[in-house]
Amino acid sequence: MMTHKEETMSQHLSDNASSPQKIGVREFRGNLTAYLRQVRQGSTILVTSHDQVVAELRPPASSYGNPPIFSGALNENSGICF
Repeated sequence: MMTHKEETMSQHLSDNASSPQKIGVREFRGNLTAYLRQVRQGSTILVTSHDQVVAELRPPASSYGNPPIFSGALNENSGICF
């Protein structure tokens, strides 16, 4: 169950889905779990310090920990052929 503040943040993010939300470091630190939940749901968040973007949080491009999927031979020297 989300708190009122988390629901407000969620609504703000869905209203601005086309552009990343900018938040200050202090705000991010104070609501880390809620912001990470939003990133997990597909949102991008820009963390700022003194009006400068210092971090961009977004879902990973691929799942980490899973081996890459290959189709076909890499090359003859690699020793790996499919």
